[in-house]
Amino acid sequence: MKRVALVLALALTALAAPQAHAATACPKPTGLKVVKAGPAKVVLRWRKPRRGPFRVLRGKRVVGQTPRHSMTVNLRPGRKVKLAVGVVRAHGRSPKCYTRITAKIKPGGPVATGLLAPEHLSIAKVADGVATISWDAVAHARRYRIYRDGATVGETAATHYGVRVTAGRSASVTVASVGAGGAVGRQSAPLVVRTDLKPPAAPTGLRADGVTAFALTLSWDRGAAGSAPIRGFRVARNGTVLRQVNQTSLRLTGLLPSTHYVLTVTAVDTQGVPSAPATVELDTPAPDPSTGSIHAFLLASTSASFADFRDHYQRIGTLYPTYFDCDKTTPSRILGKDDPQVTSFAHARNVAVMPRYNCQNLNALRAVIGDPRTSQAVISGLVGLVQANGYEGINLDIEAGTPSDRAALSSFTAALANALHAIGARLSIDVSPKIKDVPNHPRSTFFDYAALARSADTVIVMAWGQHWTTSAPGPLVDLTWLSQVAAYVRTVPNAERFVISTASYGFDWPAGGGPSHPATARGSDELLQLLAATGAQPVRDPASQEMHFTYTDASRTSHEVWYRDAVSITAGFNVAHGQGLGFALWRLGQEDDAMWNSL
Repeated sequence: MKRVALVLALALTALAAPQAHAATACPKPTGLKVVKAGPAKVVLRWRKPRRGPFRVLRGKRVVGQTPRHSMTVNLRPGRKVKLAVGVVRAHGRSPKCYTRITAKIKPGGPVATGLLAPEHLSIAKVADGVATISWDAVAHARRYRIYRDGATVGETAATHYGVRVTAGRSASVTVASVGAGGAVGRQSAPLVVRTDLKPPAAPTGLRADGVTAFALTLSWDRGAAGSAPIRGFRVARNGTVLRQVNQTSLRLTGLLPSTHYVLTVTAVDTQGVPSAPATVELDTPAPDPSTGSIHAFLLASTSASFADFRDHYQRIGTLYPTYFDCDKTTPSRILGKDDPQVTSFAHARNVAVMPRYNCQNLNALRAVIGDPRTSQAVISGLVGLVQANGYEGINLDIEAGTPSDRAALSSFTAALANALHAIGARLSIDVSPKIKDVPNHPRSTFFDYAALARSADTVIVMAWGQHWTTSAPGPLVDLTWLSQVAAYVRTVPNAERFVISTASYGFDWPAGGGPSHPATARGSDELLQLLAATGAQPVRDPASQEMHFTYTDASRTSHEVWYRDAVSITAGFNVAHGQGLGFALWRLGQEDDAMWNSL
C-alpha cells in the first residue's frame, strides 16, 4: 500500500544578537521548536526564560497566552506561517519583543486525513466456518477494508465483519480504515484466527464491593487459560463494554441510584478469543436526600445548569427549572415542556420542583393577567401541568408590567394561588427589588408586595441589576442597597414568605458600556479563562464585595468587567439571613464553585 508522507517544513527566523543590557530589558524566549501534532496543527515549544506568562502570535494575531513552555497552534496545510513568542510584561502588558519561527505543513495523503490503524481486533465468535472479527472505531473513517492473509476480502461501514476460515488452518486478518475519497490508512496489527482454539475459562468469584448510589468496585479471580495466555478482562455494564483491563478489579463510577445493573466480566486471550462471561446483578441504593434550603433557578436550555445541580443538590431545597413561557401571539397558550431527567433527579432527592412560567411581553402579560378568558386558560393549563408532572407548584415570573397593571397582577396571582392550593400545590412569584413602595416607578410599582404575599407562598425578590447590559459599567449589587431592600421586606406583612435572590455572574462592558456598547454576561468559567488569556489582575470593590478588572482586546477596544464571586454572593446570603429571609440564586451553572463551601 502506497504511503504518502506528511512533511513539516520549519525555518527559524534569523534574529540579530541583542546587546547584553537590551537582553535584560527585553527577555525573549529561546530554543523555539515546532513539532507536528496533527494534519493541521503543530506544537510550538521553547526553553527559556523559566517564568512567563508567554503570549503566542500566529502572524500578527494573538492565538493564546500560557504559563507553560509550549502551545498547540492550528495551521492551514500548504501555507507558510510566522509564529512568535514573547514574555508578557507586568500588569498584563504586551511583550516588548518576540522570538519568531516560520512553520509550514505541506498537504499530505492518508495521515493528513487522520486515518489511524484500527485497534483491539478480537474474535467475537467462530461459527459455520466464519470468524466474526470486531475492532474499535477510528475517527474520520467512512468504511473499513478487511484483509485475510494479505488479500482483500471485503469492506464494511460497521466495526465488525465475518471472515471465512478453513477448519484446522490459521488465517492472518488485518483491517485498514478508508476515509473520504477512498484514502486508505495503515493496516492494523494482525490477528491470527485458528478454528481449533480452546477459549479461556470464565473468571470466578465475581463480586461487587463498596456499592453506593453512584459507584462500586468490581473484583474477580482469574480462570484457567485456554489454548493461548489470557491477555485481559473485558468489563460490560448492561451489555455495553466499558473497557478491557489487565488487573482483576475495576472501579465503576457514573452509576445511577435506585437502578438495576447486570455486570459481566469476560476473559480474553492473546488471540482475541473470549471466555464465557461471569455475571453479577445488583441494585444501587437510593440517593441521599437533600437537606438544603436554598432556592435555585435552573436554565433548562443548557446541560451545564443541570450538571451543576447534580453536584450541589444537597444544598438546594427548591428548584425552579425554566420550562414554560407565554405565547406572545396567543397568550392563552403555554409554551415549553417538562424535562423528565431534571424533574425525576430532583424528586428522587426530595428537592421540590416548581417550574418557572415566564411572561415579559407587555401585550401578552396584559392578556394573561387582565383578560378573564385568557387568565382562566393559563391558570387551568398551569394546574394541569402540575398534576401531570407531579410538581410541587409553579413559579410565576411576570415582568415588564406598568404601574397601571398592578391591581391586575395581584388579582391574577390570587386566582392562580387559590387554584394551586386547591390541589395541594404552591405558588412562588418573582418581583423587582425596592426599598420603599413608591407610585409610578417604571418597574417596582407593578409589584404590590403586601397583596402578593397574601396569596403566594413564596415571594422572590430579584435583588440585583443596579448595573445592567446597557448601563455604564459597575457592580450588580451594592451591599448597602441590598440591606435596605431586605430591611424594607421585613416591614411587609407575611415577611417570612420573602426570599432574597442574587445573581451569580458578571458583565463585560466594551468601550465604556451604555446602549451603544452593551455588555456580555459571563459566568465564572468564562471569567477565569478571560483572566488567564489577558493576564489582568482583578480587585475587590468594598461597597459591593464584587471583583472588577479592565483589559484591552485584540481589536484594541478597552473593556471593564464586574462580576460576583464566592465572597460577594456569600455577602448577599448573609444579608438575607441577617433579616431572617430565605436566599435564592439566579442561576445554576454560572456561579463561582467555591460559593458552595461558604453558604
